[in-house]
Amino acid sequence: MHHLGAWVGRDSSRGEVMASAAVIPFWTTTQIWSTHGLAQIVDLAEECARMVRQRDASQLGRWLDSALHSGVAALKGFAQGIWRDLEAVRAGLTLEWSNGPVEGQVNQLKTLKRQMYGRAGFDLLKQRFLSA
Repeated sequence: MHHLGAWVGRDSSRGEVMASAAVIPFWTTTQIWSTHGLAQIVDLAEECARMVRQRDASQLGRWLDSALHSGVAALKGFAQGIWRDLEAVRAGLTLEWSNGPVEGQVNQLKTLKRQMYGRAGFDLLKQRFLSA
């Protein structure tokens, strides 16, 4: 049995979809390179990333429809999850409010807690938390 290790991306200079695979038999490599749906998967992933980065929900419905009909189980499942909570996703893409700073503080405190676990008493732990 062979394991598939693959990378898929777009060559920005030529606009072509590129794929790299290792430790797989020749026929599988040929099959990957000749798959026409690969470009569609990359396009959908790039479009989703663009919507999130630019906080643009105007094309969300079209993107969800494309993902649902892409024939890729992972994309279909992801799109179905978004449909289940569509209003929250749309709000996350359009509203300026974000809980990012709060999540960042929580993450920092949890990291400090893990670093200090079992290594010092309460006084040192308190001092590290207050100086963070």
